[in-house]
Amino acid sequence: MTAPRLRRFVRPLSAIPLAASLAVILLSAAPAAAGNAWNGSGSFTFTSTPAPSPCSGTGTASLELDGTDNALTGSLTFQYTGATSGCSGVFPVGYGGTEGLTLTNSGGSLSGHTAHGDAISGTLSGGTMRLTLTVVAQDSGGGQCVGFCNTVLQFTLTGSGTISSGGFGFGLGALDPSNPLFVPTLLSMGFGIGGIAAANARPPVPTIQSTLPGRPSWWKPLRPGIPASMTANLVSLRDIPIGAARLGPPRTGMYQGTPTDITRQTHCPRCGAPSGYTVAGWFCLSPACARPQAQTYFPQVGQAYGPAPMQVPPPPPP
Repeated sequence: MTAPRLRRFVRPLSAIPLAASLAVILLSAAPAAAGNAWNGSGSFTFTSTPAPSPCSGTGTASLELDGTDNALTGSLTFQYTGATSGCSGVFPVGYGGTEGLTLTNSGGSLSGHTAHGDAISGTLSGGTMRLTLTVVAQDSGGGQCVGFCNTVLQFTLTGSGTISSGGFGFGLGALDPSNPLFVPTLLSMGFGIGGIAAANARPPVPTIQSTLPGRPSWWKPLRPGIPASMTANLVSLRDIPIGAARLGPPRTGMYQGTPTDITRQTHCPRCGAPSGYTVAGWFCLSPACARPQAQTYFPQVGQAYGPAPMQVPPPPPP
């Protein structure tokens, strides 16, 4: 596969991580108008200034919310589980009730009031909601409060739901640092953007010096055919004429549709006479092609080997 085709194939694949991360953001940051629901439970602490002395204590609570960011409505159910002695008769252990709420959500910051008009505020981070409810009693007119004066209740609730984090009708969704998909979404976006950048990058191509236009310096044209058979053209050193010049390795031509005879006789490219192969290389076998004055690169090649074969040596003396 060529580089342009490979690049066209890789480009769509590199966009998959980015598309996946964008899909997660859009799905998790759904419009607030689609509605929200959140349920949680936890505990609370309170401090109060009833007559005749202050008191404090603890309790349990649960919360249910529904609606949109601009109009979250629900109910807060609470029960006192412990109180100091100063609360006797005012906050009895085991006493509880349910209070209606109306809240607004802006970027995870909650504010609103109860059905009785008491102010409530808090924050939502991840699955934890912290609320502060301030109950202000009416003065009896004589300088004393009826039942209790000011009571501050601190709620810590843990739950789950789809309350968005506000902002132009959309939430941050996966881009909210408190969201468990925050880190995977950032990684997907980073890999997606990096993949698209790499797929569309055009790295500089190094310039290769070339002796021929369009060809690198190391390029050499292929020689046609195949090397000629040495065994089929093997001759003795005695067959080489004195002064014969050594030839370059001959090649056997190959032609489409024609069987190649690898054992065919080779010929001298200068005179056309048969050539042969010896341990010293390829030589022309024609004396007419030999160098004048018996000059040769191999003086020993083609020279006579001396007299006839040596006689069998006599046996050693007794």
